[in-house]
Amino acid sequence: MTASQIPVSGSVSSVPVSAALADVLFAGQLRTTHDRWRSLFSSAPFRFQEGLTHRERIRLSYDRLRIVNEAVEAPQALAADPVELTAIHEWAGAVDPGMATIVSIHYNLFHGSLADHDAAGRDLGEYVRGDRIGTFLCTEVAHGNDAVQMETTATYDPAVREFVLHTPHPDAAKFMPNTGPAGGAKGAVVAARLIVEGTDHGVFLFLVPLSDSDGSPLHGVGVRPLPQTTSSPVDHCATTFDNVRLPYGALLQGDHGRLTPEGEFTSALGSSRRRFLESIGRVTMGKLCMTAHGLGVMRHALDVAMRYAHVRHTSGMTKGQRVPLIAHRGHHTPLLDAVATTYAATLLQRSVVRQWDRAGGEEREAYERLTAV
Repeated sequence: MTASQIPVSGSVSSVPVSAALADVLFAGQLRTTHDRWRSLFSSAPFRFQEGLTHRERIRLSYDRLRIVNEAVEAPQALAADPVELTAIHEWAGAVDPGMATIVSIHYNLFHGSLADHDAAGRDLGEYVRGDRIGTFLCTEVAHGNDAVQMETTATYDPAVREFVLHTPHPDAAKFMPNTGPAGGAKGAVVAARLIVEGTDHGVFLFLVPLSDSDGSPLHGVGVRPLPQTTSSPVDHCATTFDNVRLPYGALLQGDHGRLTPEGEFTSALGSSRRRFLESIGRVTMGKLCMTAHGLGVMRHALDVAMRYAHVRHTSGMTKGQRVPLIAHRGHHTPLLDAVATTYAATLLQRSVVRQWDRAGGEEREAYERLTAV
């Protein structure tokens, strides 16, 4: 047996070491779950484009999101599959970090939040087709990790069966959602305090259209672009609401809280904080998506460094000798250490994703409490 082969499960057959290691790294799903995303993100529309401005890169990310959407048969089914959802993040991050960010927001935070609540007969066709892009508005200028204290309100008017969504002051502006004009029409699930007859029932999510087909904000919606940052090119903005009227069906309801058309509120949870955590449960899944994103970028960077180490030649130990960088212990030792770390981190992340996928409602609730924002 050569050094490039290893035995398989006690049989006399053998497979290349690289194939066996890939099988371990991708949990046997490289040719199934991962291959479709690897193939898509290796295609021409996703190749790096030189010389684009910040705004052009943002627009390109939204164009690519729509290409991804054509490959997704059912967005809410994707959102309900942690293995598939994290897999797309592993491959998207290395290609276009801006696109990976809005992919995560659109499928996990937006569609996932809708999937986790009562369907309520909503027509989501425009979001499924990609005619309208979904985003997620939770944190505020003055409320980040203490988002449970947010101040945006949604006051119910039972006489007309509508909610009035309102930003009471500038510090309550929704901070850093991708609500800019790039990408065309957008909508959001917006976290706001549910107020019924003067009683604050805690934070719930509301489905809110934000802009028209050319990206212009709808009546009562204020969108202020934020300065460009050194991070991924995304159209981050500060977003406000000036007494925006929403239909009764805009409220995302569930066992954690329901409101009758007449204004009677019921909940299986006595704590407003627990109702809040139930409403934004998708944030926990988002952490798994972001670790998948980071690991995909990590593996890509390591692959580039390892390949370069084999083709870049430099001086050897004797006069006139030329050797690849990998031949020097001072170079290959840190690389091998990084390989081991990458494998360990990837396998740990896959284990956590499997645990989350198999966990029941009570187990997931415990995880969400441990990662409360």
